[in-house]
Order: sequence, then C-alpha cells, then structure tokens
Amino acid sequence: MVTFFLALAICIVAALVSGALLLALTVENHRFWKRHQQRGTPFEQQTAKVNLIVPCKGVADDTRRKLEAFFFQDHPHFRISFAVEAATDPVVPLIRELQKENRFVESSIVVAGRATHCGQKVHNLLAAIAKLQVEVDVLAFADMDALVKPSWLRWLTIGVGREQVGARTGYRWMVPGKNNLPTLIGVTLNNSVAACLGKGSHNLVWGGSWAIHRKVFEQTGMREAWAQVLSDDFVASRTIRNSTFAGKLLKIQFEPQCLCETTVNFGWSSLMEFIVRQLKITRLYAPRHWTVATLNSLVTQFAFWGSVVAWIAVMSSGDRGWLPTTLMFSFIGIYLLATARAAIRQNMARRLIPGWRKQRQARRFDLFAWPVTGLFALVALIESSVGKRISWSNIHYRIQSGGRTMVLGRNVESESWPVRTASVVPDPKLSRFRNSKAKPETADLPTATGVPGTNVFANTATPTVERSV
Repeated sequence: MVTFFLALAICIVAALVSGALLLALTVENHRFWKRHQQRGTPFEQQTAKVNLIVPCKGVADDTRRKLEAFFFQDHPHFRISFAVEAATDPVVPLIRELQKENRFVESSIVVAGRATHCGQKVHNLLAAIAKLQVEVDVLAFADMDALVKPSWLRWLTIGVGREQVGARTGYRWMVPGKNNLPTLIGVTLNNSVAACLGKGSHNLVWGGSWAIHRKVFEQTGMREAWAQVLSDDFVASRTIRNSTFAGKLLKIQFEPQCLCETTVNFGWSSLMEFIVRQLKITRLYAPRHWTVATLNSLVTQFAFWGSVVAWIAVMSSGDRGWLPTTLMFSFIGIYLLATARAAIRQNMARRLIPGWRKQRQARRFDLFAWPVTGLFALVALIESSVGKRISWSNIHYRIQSGGRTMVLGRNVESESWPVRTASVVPDPKLSRFRNSKAKPETADLPTATGVPGTNVFANTATPTVERSV
C-alpha cells in the first residue's frame, strides 16, 4: 500500500507539472493564433507560380464541395494536379466535371498506377511531381477531404522560399457530421493536437495542407526521402528539419489561417482504426513524439484514476483527515487543467472555423469529457505499441526497418483497378497560370487514351515514375 501511494504521489506531481506546461504552451499558441486571426487577407504581391497537388481516392457526400473549393483560390498564379491511383476511380468523373465547369483554372488528372514500394498517397504525389511544369516555383499539397477557404493558398505560400523557411503548414480542425460518442471522441483528440501548433520550432508538417519551395524540395532530397515510405508528412518534417540553408537549420512555419475544416463520422471500429493507424505511423516514423505522448498519457491517467479510486477507498474507510482532501484536490486539479486547455483551444478556432458556432455539442464534450477521451487515447496508444502492419484505404502495408514500406495486398475493390504507369491528363483550353477569371468558350474536347472524355495537352507522352526497390 505504501508503494502504491508513493507511486501515485510521484505521478500526481508529474501530471500536474505536465498539465501546467501544456496549459502554458496552449496559452502561448492562443496568442500566436490570435495575432494571425487579426490580420486581413494578405496584400503582398505573389509572383511565384504554384502547383497544387491533391491526391484523391473515392467519393463521399461532400467531395464535390471540397474539390470545387480548390478552384476558387484567390492566388494569382496556380494550377491544380489531381493525383489518382487509377482512371476507374469514381472520383475521376467528378474531377472531369469540375474541370469543365471551372476552366479559368488550369488543372490536370495524374493517373499514378499502383504503389509497390511506398504508400499509395506518396506514390500519387511522386507521380504528380514527375509531371511538374518547368516554370513552377512552389509546391502545395492538400487532402481531398479538407475544406479550404478562398484565401487558403495565398496564406499557405506567403514567405515560402525565404531564408530558413523550409515549409509552411496548416492543420485540420475536425467537425462532427453526427454527434455520436465515437465521433465526438475522435474530434476532441484531433483538435487537441491542432492546438499544440504555434510559433515554436516543434511544428511538424501536416500532409493535408502544406507548401514548400521547389528548390528546397529538390535540394533537401525530398523525392528520394519519399521513395519507399508510407508517411509523407513525418518524413517531410524530418527531412526539412535536418537540412540547412546558409548554415542555419530550416524551420517549419505554422499558419493558423490555413486551418482546414474536415467533417468526420466515426463508429467505434472506424475510430479505433483511424486513431491506432495514426499513432502507429507516429511510432514508426517519429518515435520520440510517440514515446513522449505515451509516457505523458500513462502518468496522467494513472494519477487521475488512481487518485479517484484511492479517494473513494479512503472515504469508505471513514478517514476524514488530510489524505482524502489531498487526493480530491489532485484529481480535480488534473481535470481543471485539461478543461482549461480545452476552453482555450475552442476559443482559438472560434474565428477560423466557419461552422464553429454550430458545434455546440462538440464544444461541450471537449470541455467536460476529458476523462473519457484521455482514457480512450491511452488505450489507443497501448494498442499502437505493437506491430508494423498498417491498413490504409483498403491497402495493407508492412513497415520495415528505416521506414521502408512493403505493400502486402489490397481489398477486392482495390484489386479491380488496372495497373498503369503514371500519366497526366490536363486541359488544353487553358493558358499556363492564367490570371483572368473569364471562362473560355466551351467545345468538345479530345479523349486521352485510357481515360475517356478527359482533356489532354498536345504532348501526351506517358512517363514512368522511377523508384528504387
């Protein structure tokens, strides 16, 4: 019993200190976010030509709305590359339809084919990068399920390429499609990570919203670093932070204005699959981050639940001395620190997320349900501590030493897609990086081989994306 209370006392002190440090970090990040919220739309002249790459797979109810938002960016010089695994993907007809409706923006479909030695998303990105036009200065990346604002691309690319700016990144802010318990837990866990991003040097790239100068991309060896990996963002973060410019380490800047709204619906199985996959990728590609998170969760949960159980046991024994009072203040203190962080991060997103006011139930859950979300996070961390097999978008991978990826197999719906080499299907009616918003005259468009009804450049050569085995 003495050993238990000694261990509990140590964990309580550690949990309170950790909670206070996280609260201080959240307060500092809140100040950083608030300063950025008060800025208007950037008027800095942007002459860099941007190629936005959006890997796509499948169609959801809100896919059209989210993909269309990429066409309406107020950046003066950008084009879009939609990268898919196969021309038979159901998202391809939707993209072609959006291309016809929004011909004032140059866009193309890159058919990457199947990945064999890296993640399918990374394979799609590399295929799109292999088809970059010569005049492209900046690469921007986005996930298809992120809802971006019209000023998103302009904010994301400001300052890219300046001294020590390795990359600029946003993050996702999840909003619940339905207010069931698994969805609310997933939303809370994700948004607590978003609040950790700020001005400091600890920022990591999020693959769903980031930009990098083309010269930095090439000089850091990003293409080679991605050659055989599953995670694009963790590897990009490591590569950038280990690179130097003029003798100084490159930094990753977080831009709060590039926070992207992502609507989610989880059941228990899909939530556990998503969280464990994210944590397992973190363990395999950023082990220090995973270790710190796991230790903090173990200590905090043991301190909180241990003090609750000990308080109940002591009170049941009739003890009314200093011990039950100390235990009560311990778990209340841990809870209040977590609640304070939740209140601050909700205020951080208030002006950045358009639908924030409608998420009343999600906000209340975030404020008061920390014991539930914290316990779930610990369970997910423990489950992610073993194994190197990961399933992602119907494809099964095994992560080998050094982060190298082996594709183990695919589900039936993926197996029906044909194997193709990388090809690009652009729109010939569009001038490169056109500034005008006027739509060109419509006409019947030529058909690309293998992709019926899709627009093509005059040069229809089909490249192959080379990768080492």
